Amino acid sequence: MLEIKPVQTEKLFEVLAAQLRDEIMAGEFTSGDLLSEKYLMERSQLSRGSVRDALRVLEAQGLVETRRGRNGGSFVVESGVQTIVQSLDAYLRNGNPPLRAIMDTVELLEPGLARLAAQNRTPEDIDAMRDAIQSMADTDDRTEFVRRNSDWHIAMARAAHNPILMAVYQPIGSTLLHPHTNDFLDADMRAVVVAAARRILDAIADGDATLAFSRMQKHVDAYHAIRNELDAAASATDPTEG
Repeated sequence: MLEIKPVQTEKLFEVLAAQLRDEIMAGEFTSGDLLSEKYLMERSQLSRGSVRDALRVLEAQGLVETRRGRNGGSFVVESGVQTIVQSLDAYLRNGNPPLRAIMDTVELLEPGLARLAAQNRTPEDIDAMRDAIQSMADTDDRTEFVRRNSDWHIAMARAAHNPILMAVYQPIGSTLLHPHTNDFLDADMRAVVVAAARRILDAIADGDATLAFSRMQKHVDAYHAIRNELDAAASATDPTEG
């Protein structure tokens, strides 16, 4: 019998973020341009919350910088970071790299990002990570859990406040949205992931860089082991393998 997989649909804020990213890459905005929430709400007919979610995606991609205070807002950043994001994003979209290679890269980057996050995090970063983890805990839907898990990882990476690493991580880290994790994310495993994320956040919030690195390394090692087991099981039952 033909297996019918769930149809994946983009959220409205993801559509807006993609449109703005393409315009920034095309040079329709220049470094320092303000992306005002009011303008984007009028243009897109989306809510303020959706516009802010789209801006957070662009910030995580290294395309926008959010500044606080009276003269704050979301501003397009210098083109150097955009070039990194654009080149890597194009490669991931068109070069068809192996998923295993992508995941290996993510797993190598994340412990270091956790360490930097413990050193550089702000109170706003802590709140964003805590909200993302709570959002994971609040859903029973596997696909939605994957998306929210990606939000947590990106919030953690953003807390490192390293624009170069963020520009590299964001296009790669977005592969965490891939539904390949659905085959093992049952209720028990989701609880394990949430508990691990909370332990990592505790270390980051405490400013313990060594412990944050260690806990994230343990987390990605556990994920790697599970993926290896599933891949081995799939190869053993697939007659086209070997």
